[in-house]
Amino acid sequence: SRGRRWSSKRERLSLSTHAESVAVRVEDFYSAGWRASDSGWCHYMRGQAPELLACVDRVAGHWRTARVGAREQAVAIRQRGIGLQLSGDYLGAITKFRRALEIDRSRAPGSIDMAIGLNDLADALKVSGELVEAEMHYQEALNISTALDDREVMATLIGNLADLALDRENWPEAERHAREALKVAEENWT
Repeated sequence: SRGRRWSSKRERLSLSTHAESVAVRVEDFYSAGWRASDSGWCHYMRGQAPELLACVDRVAGHWRTARVGAREQAVAIRQRGIGLQLSGDYLGAITKFRRALEIDRSRAPGSIDMAIGLNDLADALKVSGELVEAEMHYQEALNISTALDDREVMATLIGNLADLALDRENWPEAERHAREALKVAEENWT
């Protein structure tokens, strides 16, 4: 039921917040950053941009103290972009997504992190009306996820291409992509 899902999100947020405070207390700032990031995702699922951005500030602070690597830096930048997009600052989100993608491209080209980052950038570009560039990034992400045989990400990206075709009122292409996304998703769950 819907009430159970919200309860579950509240429980996850409570656990993440508590785990973050414990990690800070024992000076495990790497783990504190991940727990703050988990709290941020809970706020994202609730549509709470200011709370998400506050979590990202904590993530960045914890990880600055922990002196994390490039992957974690990209994660924090990407999550800030998601918060900015949720708050309606699409230009700010695009800037953050491009920066996170630059880091991922240099540290792990062809990775699932890169595919997800391309998808995020494409989503923000799509909302901003930059459909040609959005399609290019969706397609690059799809190529990466196909090479990695990550069917969940593939289905999401094909669905996003269907959505883009709907925006362009290209009904046959939208239907083709939607059917393909459904097929990939069903294959993934069987």
